Amino acid sequence: MLSLILIVTISCQTNNTVKDATLTVTANENIVLTIDDCPEGGECKLTLKDSASMTMKEDSIGAEYLTIDKGDNMVVSYTYLKKSAEGIVDADYRETLHFEIPPNTTKLSLADNDLQNVGLLFGKQCFCKGEAGYYKVIKGSLILVKSEHELTFDISYSVAGTSQEINRISKKIQLK
Repeated sequence: MLSLILIVTISCQTNNTVKDATLTVTANENIVLTIDDCPEGGECKLTLKDSASMTMKEDSIGAEYLTIDKGDNMVVSYTYLKKSAEGIVDADYRETLHFEIPPNTTKLSLADNDLQNVGLLFGKQCFCKGEAGYYKVIKGSLILVKSEHELTFDISYSVAGTSQEINRISKKIQLK
């Protein structure tokens, strides 16, 4: 199995300090990094899954959900979670942003509807009737550069029909 050492520089829409972390990523392994510079009161995580693919499915009552299965791409997921006060049921708030990096990608510059070329998907899980669910991101931009030794991406986005806490994620990952 191919091992990669990643040095991840994390930033999002907030003015928090940028933090560095080192990960070892093994092919077909799900790697989760806790991000310290998350919006106040929340917890943020970055998940990288190599040799993976995203698929939207529908359950028996028509609700859509995301699965991440074996595939040819790298799936990147960013999660923001704001927990409710202890003792309050069903009041947690979660946002996720998912996209796939196709194999052999070196440069991408996508905007608006073309963001679906990487399957950019926003998920909102909360007790917020009419807003919870998954949304295809079709307004925003993604700039991605990938070489043998580095992966950099900057995503700015907005989602129609729902509010969001995070609207920009920028990463620089050193691959060794």
